[in-house]
Amino acid sequence: MYHPDKHIREAMQFAESLGWTFTEAGPHGHAYGFLYCPHHERDGCIVTVYSTPKTPYIAAQRIIRKVKKCPHGDSENEQLRIRNNPR
Repeated sequence: MYHPDKHIREAMQFAESLGWTFTEAGPHGHAYGFLYCPHHERDGCIVTVYSTPKTPYIAAQRIIRKVKKCPHGDSENEQLRIRNNPR
C-alpha cells in the first residue's frame, strides 16, 4: 500500500493499525482504493481513498474521522483480543 501523498498514506496506516484492510481499485476511475473495516460482513464500513484529492490533508482527516466513527471497530477488536488471549 503506497499512496503518493504522505497525509493520506499516514491515514491509511492508521486505519490498517486498527484492523482495516485496503484493496486497490481498478485502473479506471478516480478512486485509488477502498478501506474496509474489520467487520467483514455486508453492513461493514467502507471508506473510498481517492488518488488525487483537491486537498490531500482534508481527505486524510476525512479518512481518519470515518475510521474513528466506525461502530464495528473497537468492539470487534476487543472481541478478537479476548478470543485470542483468554484469561
